[in-house]
Amino acid sequence: MDTAICVKALSLTQPWASLVATGAKRIETRTWPTRYRGPLAIHASMRFPAAERALARTHPFSDAISDPDALPRGAVIAVVDLVDCIRTEEALRRGLVGPREVFFGDYSAGRWAWILGGPRLWGFDEPAGGRMQLWPWRPGSDPLRQAVAAWLERGATAVGIALARQVVEAAVADTLRWEPPA
Repeated sequence: MDTAICVKALSLTQPWASLVATGAKRIETRTWPTRYRGPLAIHASMRFPAAERALARTHPFSDAISDPDALPRGAVIAVVDLVDCIRTEEALRRGLVGPREVFFGDYSAGRWAWILGGPRLWGFDEPAGGRMQLWPWRPGSDPLRQAVAAWLERGATAVGIALARQVVEAAVADTLRWEPPA
C-alpha cells in the first residue's frame, strides 16, 4: 500500500464536524472560496466551546446529535466529497439550503457555500492536529488506515468497499468496530 497517500483536510469545531461527517450538514459555509474539488477529510478540532456545546443540545442540532459530550475531538472522523464551491446567495437561490441546513451555517451575503456529498465514516477516529485553511492529512501507517485512505480516494465503489472490508476482517476483526457506508 502506498504510504504517501494524502487527502486534503478541513478542521471544524464540534458540533459541525460531526454534522458533516454524518451527512446531516451538506453545506459548509466559509468566508473564503476554494478551487479544490475531491475527497476532503473532516477533522474535529480539539476546541468545543461551551456556547457550541449548549447549541448542540438545542433543536435542530439535537435531532442529529444524541450526546454532545461524546463527540470526538482532535481527530479525523470522516471523509466527504467537496463537490462545488459557490456564493451563499447562489446556494439559497438554487434551493440547496433546506430548512434544517439553514441553522447549520452562516448564509450571510458574500460568504461561500462548500457543497459536500458522500460522507464516509469508519468506526475509528484518527488523532491529528488541525490547521487553518485546507491542509494535507496523511493517514497513519497502520494497514487498516492505509486501506481506508485508498478506499476514500477511490470513492465508495464496490471494489473499494470490498477491499476495506477484507482488510478490516483480516487485520482487526475483533478489535475494531467498523462499518462501511450504506
